[in-house]
Amino acid sequence: MSAYQATGFPTRIAMGSPDDRASAGPGPAGARTDTPSRGARKYVAPPGGVALVAGGSGLVGSALLSELLLRPGWTKVIAVARRPLRWPHRRLEELVVDFDTLGEQRPLPRADVAICCVGTTLREAGSRERFAAVDRGAVARFAQAAKAGGISRFVVVAAHGASPRALSLRRRVKGLVEQDLRAMGFASLGIARPSLLLGARPEPRRDENTALFLSGLLGPLGRLMPGRPIEARVVARALVKLAEDRWEGVRIADNLALHELGSWSIDEERANREILRASLRVA
Repeated sequence: MSAYQATGFPTRIAMGSPDDRASAGPGPAGARTDTPSRGARKYVAPPGGVALVAGGSGLVGSALLSELLLRPGWTKVIAVARRPLRWPHRRLEELVVDFDTLGEQRPLPRADVAICCVGTTLREAGSRERFAAVDRGAVARFAQAAKAGGISRFVVVAAHGASPRALSLRRRVKGLVEQDLRAMGFASLGIARPSLLLGARPEPRRDENTALFLSGLLGPLGRLMPGRPIEARVVARALVKLAEDRWEGVRIADNLALHELGSWSIDEERANREILRASLRVA
């Protein structure tokens, strides 16, 4: 079955996760539904929406800011960062904070949703401890500060294969992040699990070039790989869809779901709320 249906709307979004089956909704674990509902109205972002974004200087975060500012439904976008981004846009506000003491400072401003793209690499962090301090600690503090400020909807960028029991340090830390966020009790929690991120970086990365080369060798079959590389701008568009859809509980968009959700440009038809809800994979 193709990842796309006749309607052209994406279908792979999960409710819960394999680590959270006890609280999952009805349906067999791991099942994917392939029959989207018909006749639902298009979803449009509510006018006057405010988005709070952390990690706007990174590959995904900067693409996310651009996508949000393209959509007039988001009348204010607040970028929470360690240093000024200096983006000249009338709907963008910048809030410079110290992520190491976030929460001890002034409360974060109220918003409709908080989206976290904070992350680093082991190479950039310099040690496993510092990597965990950024990828887990900074994310948790941002989420706690957002919740303390009255924000009930949270979306986070995790990683393909994230699990607290993963052998890979990155996947294990991201799995622990997901665990932390679930325990905070957000009314709605969206988790994006992208694979290897592609996009313009100051320094090219060998693993990205290798992945692109292998994907090219596989040709069309490469599009079916669950962990195939994904463009940062595609992830950003998917994050906007998760932020714009109104739902409660935990939703997980795996790498294939992100490819589908993010394949729609701002000028194309938006995936609507009812079809997304009818197209869940219950885990």
